[in-house]
Amino acid sequence: MDNPLVFIKSAQPGAAVPHGNGGEIISGGNFHGQPLAFALDFMGIALSALAGISERRLERMVNPALNEGLPAFLAPGAGLNSGFMLAQVTAAALVSENKVFAHPASVDSITTSGNKEDYVSMGMTAGLKLEKIVENTTNVLAIEAAAAAQALDFRAPVATSKLGEQARVAIRSVCPAHERDRRNAVGRALHRRSGAVPLSALPAPALGLSALWTAALRMAALRTAMPVAPPAGFPAALVLTLTLLPLRM
Repeated sequence: MDNPLVFIKSAQPGAAVPHGNGGEIISGGNFHGQPLAFALDFMGIALSALAGISERRLERMVNPALNEGLPAFLAPGAGLNSGFMLAQVTAAALVSENKVFAHPASVDSITTSGNKEDYVSMGMTAGLKLEKIVENTTNVLAIEAAAAAQALDFRAPVATSKLGEQARVAIRSVCPAHERDRRNAVGRALHRRSGAVPLSALPAPALGLSALWTAALRMAALRTAMPVAPPAGFPAALVLTLTLLPLRM
C-alpha cells in the first residue's frame, strides 16, 4: 500500500541499470489518495456553484425585466446592438458544462489486473476536471466583471461607492466599454493568458476584492452604493479564479 519511490543512478539516460548501482528506495507513505481526491472534487463543486451565482447576477443585469432601468442586454442603441446577450449565453453554457464536470470522481474506482490493483482514489481525474472548472469559472466571472463595469457606466453620473468605483476602474484598465457590437472576447485584453493582469497590479484596495465586487454589482443591479458582505470563503474563491480575468468566447 506504500507505493515506494524508486530512484536509480545511471550514467546514460535509458541505459541498463547494473545491480547495486547505489540507487534509493524511499518509503514515503504514499498511501491511498482519497483525502486529496475529496478536496479536489469539493473545490470543483464549490467553484461550479460560484460560477452559477455569477451567471445569475449577470442575468439580472442584462434582462430588461429585472435590471431596473438599464438598457436591454447593456447594449448602447438596443435594437441595433445585442450588447451582452451572447456573453450571457456563453456564461450559461460554461455554467452548464461545469455541472457535468462537478460530478465527483472520488466516488468511483474499478479494480483491474486480475483484482490485484488497489482500490484507487481517482484523484487524477478529479484534478483534471477541476482544472477545466477553474478555467470555466474564471471566464464566467470575467464576463460578469465586464458587464458590471458596463452597468456602472450606464448609471453615470450617479456614483457608486468609493470601492465600487475602484473596481470599475480596475476592470476598465483591461476591458474598454462596449460601445457597439464587436468580436467578443469581451475586450481581448481581458484574455491574453500570458499577459493577464495579476492581482498585484491592481490598486491596493482592490486586493480586498470581495467588497469591491459586491459593491459594484449591487450598485449596478440594485441602485445602492452600500457594500454587502459576501459569504464566508468568497474572497478566497475570487483570488483563486480572478488572476484578473482571462476570457475567451
